[in-house]
Amino acid sequence: RVVANVFAKPQNVKFAGLAVVLRCFKHFCKTSVLTETMENRPELGLDSYDRFFSNQDTLPQGGFGNLIALPLQKKPRENGNSIFLNESFKPYPDQWQYLSKIIKIGRDQVETLFENACGKGRIIGLRMPITEEDDKPWDTPPSGKKKNQIVGPFPETIQIVLANQIFIPKDDLSPSLRNALIRLAAFQNPEFYQKQAMRVDMKFNGQLYPDQKKAAKALLKHDNGILAATTAFGKTVIASYIMAKRKANTLVLVHRRQLQEQWRSRLEQFLNIDNKEIGQIGAGKRKLTGKVDIAIIQSLNRKGKVDDIVANYGHLVIDECHHISAPSFEAIARQFRGKYITGLSATVIRKDGHHPIIYMNCGPVRYRVCAKSQAKKRAFNHKLIIRNTSFELPQDLQVKEKMTISDLYAALTHHTPRNTMIAEDVMESIYNGRFPALLTERREHLEYFREIFEDRIDNLIVFKGGMGKKQLVAAQEKLNDLSEGKSSLILATGRYLGEGFDQPRLDTFF
Repeated sequence: RVVANVFAKPQNVKFAGLAVVLRCFKHFCKTSVLTETMENRPELGLDSYDRFFSNQDTLPQGGFGNLIALPLQKKPRENGNSIFLNESFKPYPDQWQYLSKIIKIGRDQVETLFENACGKGRIIGLRMPITEEDDKPWDTPPSGKKKNQIVGPFPETIQIVLANQIFIPKDDLSPSLRNALIRLAAFQNPEFYQKQAMRVDMKFNGQLYPDQKKAAKALLKHDNGILAATTAFGKTVIASYIMAKRKANTLVLVHRRQLQEQWRSRLEQFLNIDNKEIGQIGAGKRKLTGKVDIAIIQSLNRKGKVDDIVANYGHLVIDECHHISAPSFEAIARQFRGKYITGLSATVIRKDGHHPIIYMNCGPVRYRVCAKSQAKKRAFNHKLIIRNTSFELPQDLQVKEKMTISDLYAALTHHTPRNTMIAEDVMESIYNGRFPALLTERREHLEYFREIFEDRIDNLIVFKGGMGKKQLVAAQEKLNDLSEGKSSLILATGRYLGEGFDQPRLDTFF
């Protein structure tokens, strides 16, 4: 709770505290600050780092917890210690008054400072032990940022004595150079990180169907792999189950904001984690928890630079992983350094032949669900009805030298008899007690049908491009709160009702 009070806005210690507050506070407010201080005061030495150990992040049974002394302790104060000093190293007359005037920093500011420090390698400023002369590629930050340069001035010559050790006179060395030499002879303790990598507390709240259990079992046998399953098989639910079993901090990659919101809702439903423990990156948000974060892929690759946070997770879940074959998306998957990778897709095989890229980054298909066999197991039959229309290609397009697909789409959307037939079929399905969705790729076509159905249907839910966040949330809430016995219709563009859309009551598509 003391740590949580560092922030301007009170933080929930149970949720945000464990995943964000302690992580950022310890690594930036302590470790990184000490690293930066040693840049100018190398005489502090590396001994001060020994007060930071992994047992401070959580308190397991029998653990000692945080042993770092807080200021203003009674007995040390009697000896002139544990107090605040001014710039002249004189004690403030009223210690508590000074403390009350300290401005607290915001959580977002600490997260930003922490991420910048990570990207510059300034958390501890020491490399891990290596067995080769050159740094290993996997030790380089995903963004490719170079280490901080050593600040001069530099002496023209240095006399070095090689005896039982290497002795270097420090009188003519700049603080930055002395600090660099000190760190050259030190490395990080791998055991610290092994102890720090404690399992994340995640439990699955749900029950898998027999086929889902088989899929989960097949995936859990391996550290990586793809679940190739048809729509409505429950890939998100299975991924939640796998996350709970692996108990590693997880980064979920999606390619659309709608999928991000859907994942957030499902994870809150199927895992024992609060909404505040699920971070979001993208769509104007950057709220990391370090436990479970959902990122829109495009937000992690800016101008060819992959965000360094990709290297901070133990489990990577890629929704609709067939998109990973795109170069900008693949660059993100390549920079992941954790142990587990889970890919989810209904269409792994790509027409462009680039699916080997998916396998290279996610692993092979570990479990495949055939759409036809799955359809046979359902309690209903799929029925395709083809409606012939009176549409004919307009004369001006027939004589046009280079007709484009856009020209054809425009002619189709403006064909009144065809539109009337669609509207009548939709209304007939509603009269028969169905819940239909009407998809079109043109916004003006969508608006045309909106005007037709607006006064004829109780619940008209519209999803289209250009909608703001509040509009999308309102539409989704309306969809989730539909009441029985009232006519309902979803009117949408394919982009908003494509991959990942989930509405169990929907039974008819136009």
